[in-house]
Amino acid sequence: MNLLHRSCAGLWSALRTGRGRSSARRRGRSPRIEPLESRQLLANTSVTAIPITTGAHPIGITQGPDGNLWYAEFMGKKIAFINPTTHAVTESGPIPTAASQPTEITTGPDGNLWFTEYVGNKIGMINPKTLAITESATLPGANPSPNGITAGPDGNVWFTEFANDAIGMINPATLTVTTFTIPTANPQPYDITTGPDGNLWFTEQAGNKIGMFNPTTHAFTESTTLPTADSQPSGITTGPDGNLWFTESGTGKVAVINPKTVAFSEVNAPTANSQPDEITTGPDGDLWFNEHNDTVNKIATINPITHGTADFAIPVASSRPSGIATGSDGNLWFTDSGVGASNIGVLSPATYVSASIEPPAFVAPGSTFGLTVTVNYLSGLVDTGYNGPVTVALVNPGGATLGGTLTVNAKNGVATFSGLTINQLGANYRLIAYTDPLMATYTTPVMVDVAPTIIAEKILYAGKGRHKHVVGFELDFSKSLNPTQAQNVANYAVTQTVKIHGKPGGKPVALASAVYNDATHAVTLTISGKAPFVTGGQIVVNGTAPLGITDTLGDLLDGNGKGVPGVYATLLIGRRARGITLQT
Repeated sequence: MNLLHRSCAGLWSALRTGRGRSSARRRGRSPRIEPLESRQLLANTSVTAIPITTGAHPIGITQGPDGNLWYAEFMGKKIAFINPTTHAVTESGPIPTAASQPTEITTGPDGNLWFTEYVGNKIGMINPKTLAITESATLPGANPSPNGITAGPDGNVWFTEFANDAIGMINPATLTVTTFTIPTANPQPYDITTGPDGNLWFTEQAGNKIGMFNPTTHAFTESTTLPTADSQPSGITTGPDGNLWFTESGTGKVAVINPKTVAFSEVNAPTANSQPDEITTGPDGDLWFNEHNDTVNKIATINPITHGTADFAIPVASSRPSGIATGSDGNLWFTDSGVGASNIGVLSPATYVSASIEPPAFVAPGSTFGLTVTVNYLSGLVDTGYNGPVTVALVNPGGATLGGTLTVNAKNGVATFSGLTINQLGANYRLIAYTDPLMATYTTPVMVDVAPTIIAEKILYAGKGRHKHVVGFELDFSKSLNPTQAQNVANYAVTQTVKIHGKPGGKPVALASAVYNDATHAVTLTISGKAPFVTGGQIVVNGTAPLGITDTLGDLLDGNGKGVPGVYATLLIGRRARGITLQT
């Protein structure tokens, strides 16, 4: 999806005949107040201009199948690409038609790049591996002026004929061209894209409508006239919300149309009289568009849900941003075709880091734990183009040392840390994770402590001789416990082993009380009645959240003594209660 641009308007007027737009038709509006908060959140958005061949005047741009950004040189009469990593530029040889003036470019269904020749009145194709260029025959009509171009859902390439008031189709295999005339007189179809419904959607710049074309039935459907007169709809793209988004260069607005209801909604661009032109869905899930007016000199964004907007200055005076596309590196790439300017611009949307998987709330000294950090766009989507370093450190070490590998490279925006350790006891340790000093996040608190364990157990008896019987049990713990949880009889389950329907089972033994002695760290369990434990039994101690046994700091019971808190403890009672052991 790409567009014709005003940057070479003076040149076009001498090169072509037919209908055009007058800059005198631009409408102004009063500035509106933007919330300062939204602009502060986007503070780390960066814009860079990369000089290319002088006089090239790049227009359309798209991501190619090879991961490079391909663009059309209107005045250079070449097709070129820029490597998103090295910023190295490679140009094709001259397009065979001398007066081709290529404008827009798209990746075709055959893996080649297809472009429109606005003055040459042809459709061109370039092989991304060999850079060989093939052209169609001259398009039918006096001066069709092909402009927007897109890959269709039917395996063909579709384009607009701005001055011929038609939609065109070219078969990539045979180069056969078919045109379809739009019902509305003098609509000046400008841009075209494939919609979420499998139809082709296009803007009618002079018709002030949005059109839809069924590639199977070849039936046209046109919207009603847009809400704002003389809006000059320009760029169009499918948004992440399943709607069609388009710019209104004549009114300084961005608009959305529902493909099912054909209902419209308009939003003012962030800067007045900015002449918004091309538009695309960004890697962050927002819509991004260029503000083509060279006195504005910005790239803008709009959230498809909240309709919040913001824009960002281009660091080149009097630039005219033209094409715009999302690159494989997670950035926005655009062309600058201002007077005397030949640049490719790159905009990195604002991001933030977050702990998508927090460290555990409790760890033992020197035991290993992990943490996962993601680099996100403000929309919450992961920046899959970020593969740089992420570093972690202790915010409040207090003499403790954070061990393990503290810097890792993210993979598709996700950095995974494992084998981290903290060597000193303490509460409320917090880790900071960052990609640079201004891009940081803090984790939830980590407590470094030794979890309570059961270190001794014994059976309590009453009576002598044949009158000797079990009255309870004593469980000795390694440290002070939370007395409320320690004395909650619901945290202890005592059973006798019995046969139920011929199979071993457990018969509950009621507890009369659980008494905690903080001086000895012992809990005394007293049973109700008598239980002979003829074939044995067991005691299960609850060490799990939220109500299980904890120490006074809230560390859950390490029930099996393996250094992992939050585990049940199981004690086995021998036959006729002749012994008791902790199961590990």
